Amino acid sequence: MWLLYALIGGIATAFGSLISKKSVAYVKDPWMRSFYFSFFFLILIIPFFLFEFDIPKDFSTIIMLILASIAVVIGNYLIFKSYMYLNASSINVIQKLKLAWILIIGIVFLKQSLQLKDIIGMTIIFAASLIIIDYKNWKTNYHGVMSVIVSTLAFSAYAFAISLLSQKVKPFSLLFFLTIIPVIMYCFIIKDLKKRIIETYKKTRIMILAAAIGVVYNLCMVLGVKEEPTKVFFVIEAGIILIVIGEYFWMKDKRNILLKILAVALAIAGAILLR
Repeated sequence: MWLLYALIGGIATAFGSLISKKSVAYVKDPWMRSFYFSFFFLILIIPFFLFEFDIPKDFSTIIMLILASIAVVIGNYLIFKSYMYLNASSINVIQKLKLAWILIIGIVFLKQSLQLKDIIGMTIIFAASLIIIDYKNWKTNYHGVMSVIVSTLAFSAYAFAISLLSQKVKPFSLLFFLTIIPVIMYCFIIKDLKKRIIETYKKTRIMILAAAIGVVYNLCMVLGVKEEPTKVFFVIEAGIILIVIGEYFWMKDKRNILLKILAVALAIAGAILLR
């Protein structure tokens, strides 16, 4: 079954990225897209939470959930902002930098050893990120590139927290709390939220689709890694190939196709080495 989960997860990754790019035309405000994504994700994950129903009780776990949720809010906002400037393939290649940051966090905080394959993997991912950037439109793309890079720092901190929290909270309950806490945060962070919802709610169907795809991806990851974590990761990472194909045929973005293919191949290779 792991292969089925991995294939669905890889397709969900690709389709979700392309839908996120499409959503810019409907809801431009990255704060509102972040809110809608988390809100609809929360609604969809509730049945799984009720089935599992695991509530953290110790103070340290609650604090960790709050800190991880802050990372989610920052990361989601920056990623949705980056879609205003960059295409999906560029974002997904640069996002692989988070694997390098996760490795560095492990070395610093968990005293993990640094191997030669790790150095090679980080070098390859950095090279892929440099290749995929469209320097001809650098003045425009700069904001998107910086948004993705900073988001990788937030998501690497989130992944580190997840590795600790997964030992204390069951998976679907963990997803529930890491969604409901950000939704609550958005209610305080986003100015005039009610007014902005009234202005944009008619255009949110695409965000419902994006959230549904996000749930599918997370469920596939949760179920797949229990059986074959390394193989599942490889297949899902390979889903980035579908993003390039989708951009070319569906979104009619045929710019720099050879560079995209090279960067994606390098990103996958680097990600596999770092895993």
